[in-house]
Amino acid sequence: MRRIRAVVVVCALGLVAVACSGNSSKPAASAAIVSGVAGTVTPSPSPSLAPSPSPTPSPTPTPTPASAPSPQPVPACDSASAVARVRPAVVRIQTQDSIGTGIVVDPSGLILTNRHVVEASNGVAVTLASGRVLSGRVATLSNTQDLATVLVREDALPVITWGDDEALRPGQPLIALGYALDLPGEPSVTTGTYSARRISGATTLVQTDTPLNPGNSGGPLFTNCGEVVGIVQFGIRNAQGLNFAIAASTAQTDLASLRSTTVASTPTVLSPVETVTLYYALIDRRQYDQAYALLSSTFQAQHPYASWRDGYATTQAAYVENVAEVARTPETVRVTVVATDLINGQRLVRRFAGTWTLIQQGGGWTMDVGMIRLVP
Repeated sequence: MRRIRAVVVVCALGLVAVACSGNSSKPAASAAIVSGVAGTVTPSPSPSLAPSPSPTPSPTPTPTPASAPSPQPVPACDSASAVARVRPAVVRIQTQDSIGTGIVVDPSGLILTNRHVVEASNGVAVTLASGRVLSGRVATLSNTQDLATVLVREDALPVITWGDDEALRPGQPLIALGYALDLPGEPSVTTGTYSARRISGATTLVQTDTPLNPGNSGGPLFTNCGEVVGIVQFGIRNAQGLNFAIAASTAQTDLASLRSTTVASTPTVLSPVETVTLYYALIDRRQYDQAYALLSSTFQAQHPYASWRDGYATTQAAYVENVAEVARTPETVRVTVVATDLINGQRLVRRFAGTWTLIQQGGGWTMDVGMIRLVP
């Protein structure tokens, strides 16, 4: 039975300078000129004196106000905006026997999650926020923390923003986002408050009353500003509101060590069990093209894509309940799948069981012959 594990504003001052200028005039001087004529003295007419021209004032330049810097947008700090910022970097992690959550920490495909979610597997199925399902490999397992990295072959992925867990204040709102109980569709959002910091050996924990459930493990605990302050780890059973996340400060320190040992390369070949698990995960997410690519060329020749897809036309959901390798010659995997089908308007939950034989083809395992039957 598959186990689902726990988990400035810049204010620009415009300065207006006003310049004043004045005019000055020069006083005029007058003089009398007398000319003498024999016997008669005739006063000489006084010439009209033109006023001295006033100097033309030089224009005073008006200073140009300094351009103010454009205000920088301030992210909205509310729960809905925070979820919208964090959601694109949150992924679903599925192994052959567990479901958990992870966060993208590098756009080249590096994902951080809990060690206990993936330590039993080499390959995992990773569902992105867009709904695409990718095959990934467990890159590194921490020796000191409940942390691990998973690598997928993808570029330009959105990443989370780290916050300062040491700046948290008791009572401050916190948000968790993860695939709680592996409910189909979007991850679940739960809210609560920050309680305290706890030290456990080399690990700093963030205590919160934010509700957590199995499936939240490895997911983000973040503030209303969308800054991740913890990686969800566990809750105490039979207690109320006593849940814990590995503090961001601890996680970042450990991540630096994990990065140094992570080899950024193509994910390793999935095992037969992991291939079958991924196949049904892709069917569940309706990623039919990717699921069909896991089938052998012989199978594809006998079952063209259109007719094969018609076989899943009524399937609404599917998950692997049990899977195990039962033989190696030929390579055989036994699997039990629980499927939800919509038939004639009725939703039916049915169980299918049987075996797949696999062959190596194209550098990996492909599913060749399926003997899957409805369980009465």
